[in-house]
Amino acid sequence: MAGKAISGVVVISDVIAVTYNDEGLSVAPSQEGIAFFSIEGKFVWGYNSEFGSTAGHIWDCYCAAEGPDGRLWFDSYGELPLVGLDCHARTQELVEAPAQLCGPNALSTDGSSFWFFSPNGDEHGVFKWTRGAVKVDRVGEFDGRLRGLPDGTFITVSNTGYRFVQVAA
Repeated sequence: MAGKAISGVVVISDVIAVTYNDEGLSVAPSQEGIAFFSIEGKFVWGYNSEFGSTAGHIWDCYCAAEGPDGRLWFDSYGELPLVGLDCHARTQELVEAPAQLCGPNALSTDGSSFWFFSPNGDEHGVFKWTRGAVKVDRVGEFDGRLRGLPDGTFITVSNTGYRFVQVAA
């Protein structure tokens, strides 16, 4: 049982990360915000149980993607900034992104730059932000749904197939 209200699934090496939206908070393992499973499908650990009391609780995981270093990067509703999580070592890096990038539907990273799709207030916009910078650039737009992959790449799926969308410059 992967839980209720699944919003995304990201496979990183030998770990399956399942993210949830807030409708699943009352059901195990959905109440974890992000649950981690073995390749065989066995629940291994959950984010809120592991980090919630020290880093902040996930109420709704907006989006998640694998970074080039094998970390799971995610943005969530709750007390957390942007998070880069090493799923194996169970360590994380918290990164404060500009407020205008809050609530994206997808993200991608090459480790130093981040691309955010459809943050609050811009349904079709794709934005690039480099860690530590004040400036945020709107680098494009996309009419549809995207999921983040590493290195400024996204994927979109339709009834007729899939397409990769590269926005990295």
